[in-house]
Amino acid sequence: MPSNVLLLGFLVLLTVTAAVSLPVGMSWVDYSYVFAGFNLCNNATGVCRTLSHWVYVVKPPASPLAMVSSGADFKLDDGEWQAGQPGNFEAHIVNGQCSDTSNASSCVYYDGGKTQGQVWNWGYDAVYANADVSQLPSQICIKAFAQDILTKETGSLPSACNPAPVTFVNVPRTLDWDFSFMYALSAEVAHFLCDKDYCRLNAHNSIDISVPDPTDVMTSTTYYKIDGGEWRTDSSITFFEQKVKQVNGTFYHTFSWNLDVINRNKGQKGPEEICFKSWITNRITTATAWVDLGEYATEGKYVRCMKICRSVTAFSHATNAGGYCPGDEVRQITQ
Repeated sequence: MPSNVLLLGFLVLLTVTAAVSLPVGMSWVDYSYVFAGFNLCNNATGVCRTLSHWVYVVKPPASPLAMVSSGADFKLDDGEWQAGQPGNFEAHIVNGQCSDTSNASSCVYYDGGKTQGQVWNWGYDAVYANADVSQLPSQICIKAFAQDILTKETGSLPSACNPAPVTFVNVPRTLDWDFSFMYALSAEVAHFLCDKDYCRLNAHNSIDISVPDPTDVMTSTTYYKIDGGEWRTDSSITFFEQKVKQVNGTFYHTFSWNLDVINRNKGQKGPEEICFKSWITNRITTATAWVDLGEYATEGKYVRCMKICRSVTAFSHATNAGGYCPGDEVRQITQ
């Protein structure tokens, strides 16, 4: 075959490939109950901690179950943009987002709900000893990006900024530690979804843990069991979301647990129920406690079980309207 014919065929192949390649869609979930920035300073220790939290949705064009890598660049005030850490997959799929977690009519759906995507977050975290408060940032900005690791398609978002006001506390160090907890019912979700290639079992929750000193560093571990099986920790991670709440004078750190089990689609029915329990550890004082789920516990004080759903809805869909899984139908992803 003449070389010029081969070259023409190669160029045609490149043109077709370029024509079908689509960018990865992305959306900020830029509501006040999600975006947050802080400078927290303890006058008793001289320690300050700067935290900030963002959430966004990644919409791979081939399938919402695609394998994705994501991260962000960041800058402090008017400084230079710097490469940041990877993002965190929050282990659930959505087809829209809601500005009010108690009102389903506040939800906006992507392309009428036909487009689905993965929920991710990105957090900034810096600790300063003997901090000069005047040097703390007043604003933190990020530019998030994502890539479908199989197709190499990419997407990005314009910058989003969080103000970081300074809050002072005066809490002497102590080894005594009394924990209290808040469970975010509006954040919990467990679903089993399949496209033509893969099935993903995902689960996500959010728990707030009290801290006398908001500059302290905490860690958490979550156990889960599926359909009454053995307790396990694989395929999951529990991480601090770089968010702090102050409720009635008490500070809380927000942690989320995220389970992501990926298998080839072999027509399996999928599991029906998942249960979890978590403990929390203060890395400075080493105080450790099981998370008391209170009224949300379904077994004793520390265990909660969730139905594994087959449907997809908007981010923070109101619990009084069915929560993240308002439908019981089995739904195959068709994108």
